[in-house]
This record gives sequence, C-alpha cells and structure tokens, in this order.
Amino acid sequence: MDNRFLPYLVTEAFCAAYAGAILLRLRQKNGAGRETGDLMRLIFAYIAMLATDVFSVAMERGLMPAEHYADAALNAVSNAAVVMGCYYWFRYVDDRLAEETSRLRNKDLCVVPALAACALNLVSVFTGWIFQIDRNGQYHEGGLFWAQSAISMAYLLIPAARLLRAAVRTASGEKRTEYLTYVGSLLVPVALVWVTDHLADIPIFALSIFLVIQVLFMTVYLSREERLADRRREMAEYRTAIMRSQIQPHFLYNALSVIVYYCDRDPQRAKEVTLVFSDYLRENLNSLREDDPVPFEEELTHVRNYLFLEKQRFENKLSVVYDIGATDFMLPAISVQPLVANAVRNGLRAKKAGGTVTVSSREEKDCYTVTVRDDGGGSAWDEAEDDDLRAGIRNVKRRIAELSEGSLTIERAEGVGTTATIRIPKEEK
Repeated sequence: MDNRFLPYLVTEAFCAAYAGAILLRLRQKNGAGRETGDLMRLIFAYIAMLATDVFSVAMERGLMPAEHYADAALNAVSNAAVVMGCYYWFRYVDDRLAEETSRLRNKDLCVVPALAACALNLVSVFTGWIFQIDRNGQYHEGGLFWAQSAISMAYLLIPAARLLRAAVRTASGEKRTEYLTYVGSLLVPVALVWVTDHLADIPIFALSIFLVIQVLFMTVYLSREERLADRRREMAEYRTAIMRSQIQPHFLYNALSVIVYYCDRDPQRAKEVTLVFSDYLRENLNSLREDDPVPFEEELTHVRNYLFLEKQRFENKLSVVYDIGATDFMLPAISVQPLVANAVRNGLRAKKAGGTVTVSSREEKDCYTVTVRDDGGGSAWDEAEDDDLRAGIRNVKRRIAELSEGSLTIERAEGVGTTATIRIPKEEK
C-alpha cells in the first residue's frame, strides 16, 4: 500500500466537497443570468472528475481493492468529465460575452465533439483507443488520446481568443479586467498540466481548476448581488412612483369633498363612499410593500373601487363597461388602475358630455390580456402634460415587464379613442 498518495486523495476530496458547497450555494439563489446554469454544470463535471479520480488513484496505488474494468470505467468517466467541463467553460464565456458581442450561432451543435469524446472514452474501457489500464493497474494514453486533447483545447482556446478580443474592444475597465482575469486563470491549468507528471504526488491539475472555479464563482456571485441590488433600487423607485402617480392629492381632495357633500344630504351614501375610499387607500398602501404579482381578481376589485369613487363625482358623465372573460391569472399590483385613471381623464376631458371606459380581459392561446379602452378621441397618454401621469404609465410598463415578463401597448385612433392592452404570458407547464 502506497501511503504517499493519501495527501493527494485528501486534497481532491476537499476540493470536491468545497465545489459541492459552491454548487449548493448557486442552486439556492436565482436571478444571476444564463451563465449560472453553465457554471453549475461545469462545477458538476469537476466534482465528477475528482470523485472518479479519487477512487481510480486509490485502486492504482493499492489503497483499495482493484478491479480492472471498474478502474477503466472510472478513468473513462473522469476523462469525459474533463471534456464536458471544457465545453461548459466554452458556453459560460459565450454567456458572459453576450453584452459585448453577439452570441455564437448554433451553439448547441458545439456539444457534438464533446459527446463524441465521451463516447470514445466509454468505448476505450474495452478497446484502449483513448486510454488503457495495464495488468498492473497503471494508466496509459491510447492512440486516439490526441483527439480528446484537441477537442478539449479547442473548447479552451476559442473562448480565450474571444475574451482577448472583447478585452481590447470594450470601453469598460471593469469588463476588461474580468475578461483578462478569465484568460489568466485559464492559462494556469493549461500550463501546469505539462508538469503534472513530474509532481505526481500533488493534484496540481485539480487544484488549478479549483482556482478557476473560485474565480468564476466570485464573478457570478458578485454579478448576481449587483443585479439584486439594482432590482431593490428599482423596486424602491417603483413604490415611489406608485405613491406619486396613484395617491394624487387632487384625487384625495375630490374624494373627501364628495364624502363631505353626502354627509348632509345622504349619510348612508356617505358611509358607503367612505368605506370604498378606505379600501382604495388600503390597497394602494399594500401595493407599496408588494413585490410579487397578485391575482387579477384582486386588481379588478381595486379598479372597481376607483371607478365607484369617480362615478360619485361625475355621475352620468362617466359610463363604465366591464367585459371580464378571464380572471385566473396573476399580474403586478396596481397595474390596471393607473390605466383606468388615465382613461377617465381622457374620456371626460375630451368630451363635454362625458365618456365611456371599458375594462375587459381575455384568455388567449399563449397569454392573458387586459384591455382598458376610452372614447375620448385618441389623446396620447404617454405625451400628457401631467408629469405624474407620464411617470405612472412608464412605471406600469416597467413593472409588467419586470415582474411578469409581459408587455403594455397603447394604441390611439384619432376621433375614436385610446386602447391600452396588457399582455401576461402564460406560465410554461
């Protein structure tokens, strides 16, 4: 039994455990971007390489019972893991460069050489084409080992060339540092692989890849934290915009004036209006704490409360039509009511006799739609003089895109009216 390799095995086991902890950390959080998935697959390949290498070395050095085909199978998996790790590095770099250059076309087809190398390694358990294990349990390169090496090097060198090109072209010093760090960290395992045979008691290759994974993890982790901070900042801005554009002083004054008016003339109606007004304010304040989409029925109730209050002011000058065909979907809180508020303004200001606001919802093949239509003549909401009104529309559009991956479109027909349509994509099952 060769105990000199115990530190070698312990080091690889530690690297595998640490890489596993990084993998779990990445799985626990969302929102880092497409590159997270490729980094997780790269780390998984690294863990597979370490795990199989630990058992293979233990067999070859007499630290555990050896069986020829089991040892060969472990080496096949280890070699395949190296190739797949290089492939996922190739994909990871393409994801990180997406902001600087166009993505590679037919990137999914680039996995074919890696899969071919994996298949050859599995076949080599019996043929020895890529590698072979002799009767003494020692590993030897086969006649086609160069093919695996060429495939792996292509997956490393092509991204390196793209990184260098992007580093030269980018105007961001931060990006340039990131790209050059990738290239530098990549050179470490490539350079050290040539001295591995001279320092067989130290898992230099495994340690060098471990260093690269640390660099990649920190890049993704910091990038994700930055994105989360940006999202928190944007959500704070959203809440401020909601407060400014939806709880407007003139609306509050008008609603209170209506309540005062009815207190003397119709106390029961004053009570009803006060309760609705209370519900309206409560929903607006609750929306300031709500980051997630809410059921459409909840938003529809808020719209009905708003229009009820407006009807108390304008009475017969405001007509409201509800055409609700779908309710079983989610959308951002306070996303329909601002559109309704703007429709009321347009419909009433453009026509002395008043106007009609129509609120409808439909289920379509790939999305749910909510439509707010007025007959105010086609005035432009997004070009209105009221800064809060414009801010409210921009805010609604951003929140729909951010929270539901949906869209808001506004169409104007001169002399006919304005139609705002929210589209919420259906969730994939």
